[in-house]
Amino acid sequence: MPPATTSTPQTEFVQEAFETTVEDEDEIRLLEAIDDAVSRLREQIDDDTLENILRADAGSYRLRSDMTRDGLQPEPFTQQAVIEPLLSELGAALNH
Repeated sequence: MPPATTSTPQTEFVQEAFETTVEDEDEIRLLEAIDDAVSRLREQIDDDTLENILRADAGSYRLRSDMTRDGLQPEPFTQQAVIEPLLSELGAALNH
């Protein structure tokens, strides 16, 4: 079940704010990668906790192992679920 709507305004992607062009297909692929990352987070973190994490001020909310269904370590989980897929979509080479 998705979290209840809050009164906090949703972040908006404004392509014109950058001095570059982005092809529609590239924008769609990046948005799909973000959607996939959120889905991976939802597989491990309940919706209320995830909502709090995503809406918190930077650095004010710390993910802990006990917040994930499988007790995963926060840094490797975040790296595998979010960071690496997004960097890969952006064409960055990943060094392991």
